[in-house]
Amino acid sequence: MKFIAVIFLSAVLFGCQTTSGTSSIQSMQKRQLLEKILEYDYDLVYNSAITVILDQGYNIKNIDKNNGLIVAEKFAERRQWGLVAYDRDAFKASIVLNPLEGQRTKVRYGIVKITYSSLGYGEHVKGVQEIVDPSISYAFFTMLISETEKSKVGLNK
Repeated sequence: MKFIAVIFLSAVLFGCQTTSGTSSIQSMQKRQLLEKILEYDYDLVYNSAITVILDQGYNIKNIDKNNGLIVAEKFAERRQWGLVAYDRDAFKASIVLNPLEGQRTKVRYGIVKITYSSLGYGEHVKGVQEIVDPSISYAFFTMLISETEKSKVGLNK
């Protein structure tokens, strides 16, 4: 009887495990898209990242140079779907920078889209989606490298 109880308990405990929904390969691919090591000084990259995110129409919400954090957001146009009802999207970007040895900086960039909905008496969150798009990531890092290079040679003064 104890043997059956142990098997039942094991089945319940191990059968109820959950997974994150992403394999390690997907996580690695995501990291390759969203994280780069740049061969530039931390201060130069940090200031260039602020310029790039502002140039993309974001408003800075939080900035902490000592911890390498930049958080920004921007809002899209409302989409009316009723007399007073609408949806609108907010895009929240976060950039985390870490100085490395030498003149190198690790940069991680992420965007989350939050869809708000309103029926005329306040907004509520309708959905949240992480944006992992190779073209967006490529564009961000291309602009960041370009801006950093301009700053390095003094073209942005």
